[in-house]
Amino acid sequence: MENQFLRQVAAAFVANDDLGCRFVLPNRRSMKFFQKFLGQEYGKRWNKPLFSPQIGTINELFIELADLMPADPVEQLYILYKEYIAIKYKGKSFSPASGKDTFDEFVHWGDAILKDFNDIDKYLTDARQLFTNIRDLKEIESDFSYLSPRQFEAVKSFWTNYLKGGTLGSKKELFSSIWGMMFELYTSFNKTLEAKGIGYEGQIYRKVASGVGTYDFEKPVVFIGFNAPNRCEKRVMQYLRDCGKGDFYWDFYGPMLTDESNGASEIIKEFVKEFPSAYTLGSFLKGSAGCTDADAFGRTGTLPGGALPVEEQSFNIYAAPSGVGQAFVVSHILEKLFPGATVKEEEAFSTAIVLPDENLLMPVLNSVPHKFGSINVTMGYPITATSLASFMNLVKQLQMDARKDSAGCRFYHKSLLDLIAHEYVKKLCPEDSQQIRKKVLEGNMIYVENVSPVLEGVGELLAKVLVPVEGSGQMLSYMASILEYLDGVLESWDREFVCQYHQRIKRLQQLEIPMETKTCLKLVEQLCNGIVVPFKGEPLKGLQIMGTLETRALDFENVIIVSANEGKFPSSNIGNSIIPYNLRIGFGLPTYELQDGIAAYHFYRSICRARNVHMVYDTRSEGLSSGEVSRYVKQLKYHFGIKVNEMAVSVPPVQDNGQMVLKVEKRGAVMEKMMEMFT
Repeated sequence: MENQFLRQVAAAFVANDDLGCRFVLPNRRSMKFFQKFLGQEYGKRWNKPLFSPQIGTINELFIELADLMPADPVEQLYILYKEYIAIKYKGKSFSPASGKDTFDEFVHWGDAILKDFNDIDKYLTDARQLFTNIRDLKEIESDFSYLSPRQFEAVKSFWTNYLKGGTLGSKKELFSSIWGMMFELYTSFNKTLEAKGIGYEGQIYRKVASGVGTYDFEKPVVFIGFNAPNRCEKRVMQYLRDCGKGDFYWDFYGPMLTDESNGASEIIKEFVKEFPSAYTLGSFLKGSAGCTDADAFGRTGTLPGGALPVEEQSFNIYAAPSGVGQAFVVSHILEKLFPGATVKEEEAFSTAIVLPDENLLMPVLNSVPHKFGSINVTMGYPITATSLASFMNLVKQLQMDARKDSAGCRFYHKSLLDLIAHEYVKKLCPEDSQQIRKKVLEGNMIYVENVSPVLEGVGELLAKVLVPVEGSGQMLSYMASILEYLDGVLESWDREFVCQYHQRIKRLQQLEIPMETKTCLKLVEQLCNGIVVPFKGEPLKGLQIMGTLETRALDFENVIIVSANEGKFPSSNIGNSIIPYNLRIGFGLPTYELQDGIAAYHFYRSICRARNVHMVYDTRSEGLSSGEVSRYVKQLKYHFGIKVNEMAVSVPPVQDNGQMVLKVEKRGAVMEKMMEMFT
């Protein structure tokens, strides 16, 4: 596939022997692909290997320049919590035992505050102005005159509605009290982190952008494949452009992506004008540095930038009745694309499966035909969907339901039976789980003492689990001990989840937060529920499975998008924020319109060079799922007038081959008992 965007950029720099640069890309996967293409193009032209130039991600560039290490997420939250308590209870006594303003209560909206602080810094917003409590509409006219007319009207609209009605209600008073302390919290939090030599992402970005003129950029910096740089990134780009050390390559090609009515076009087109490229892409792939972009692509049936004409693309939409049904469709598509008994690595490398819904990763992985020798997964998988999470939840429930007093510890029978029915216990202690269940049911036991003969001689896993625990410190040590044991006995697939869970437990132990056992368990659940474990593999061979953000700057011959449902693709999940929508508009902070535009860019960019596009969606209407196909499908059909092949798929039933017959004869004591019961 010669028309890939990253390959074109690589070919341009190789042809001009311009490799003494620092190349910056959006993420690590695109970085690896670019490195591969650079080596291939260099080998074609000069017939020798290449020592790789400096290639990295935008995050790595900013961290290197800022000289601040990224702060641990748990530590960030706890430092933010301590600063919040110090400000709220300034001059007053505060006791965690009071049950008010506990850390576990703070966690869920502490995450929202951290996200807002990130946005404030990445978009270089004046935090003092943002968090000002307006007391008079005249203040808006005098203090916010630097805003654009649209921004000014948005700020004025919010505070006009807020101040209506004279006296403040309880909700307004609560908002006003929190809003009034946010600037002090922002300032003190930043100072505390910087004193420790660490920082959150936005803080690191702002430090670099504010002092960009003081950094020594030894090599020219080439930015490749970006679409919506924040203001910090933009300021660095502007500085490098103005001093002649910046070069920029935007993947903005194809009639669908550049269509002015497309939200994606509105976002990126100004950046394309403001930050031009030194080389014209496509002019160097044929080995002729003199040919024009139109010449290079006119002969190959492609458009400028390598985009394919719509007439040469195939769009197929599949309606499946379930999540498992979607996985079945993926298997069917792969069989049609690769009909042989085996698949070469190079052929498989041309295909990407995109999963907007992480929960479908396991069904899709299990559905991939065995003829694919290598599968590369770099997207994340939520730990809440794993067996480890369900097991640890049962362990926590066992301890919460246990009765502990001077007489000892007694486990509630239901929690105990649920625990021993888990697959981990059945796998690691099969005989013990059966014996315990039998004795508890036969003895009609409500509570089982931890020293009861029923629990004697159990296996190592149950011996670690069925012990009394007192206090949060013991609870964290107890859970860490169980995880350490599981790490030594489970398969490698599960051990990655164990490692991530264990890291959160150890961080809480190190922070030594004073709290009750119940609070500790609740906090562990909140912190671990947000874990998404990334799978890391060899990205340069085999079938590619990725999330939507992983598609940035990458191109494939075949693109299969699973969960192409409205609400999933694009996602309707908007992060929590304490900053009202109108103030976000007024101060130039990102809103859901920007998120929608970026999502549209990722979709249209990922399909502009693909010959076969397959989209699978779930037709079920359950809960929050409407069973509606993604808006992008409707845009393809009705706005762009593209012929879309639509198919409804039913999952085939399990075939009875005659070997599954199970017959149980009832005779002897069993038959006598049945006769006694039913006649």
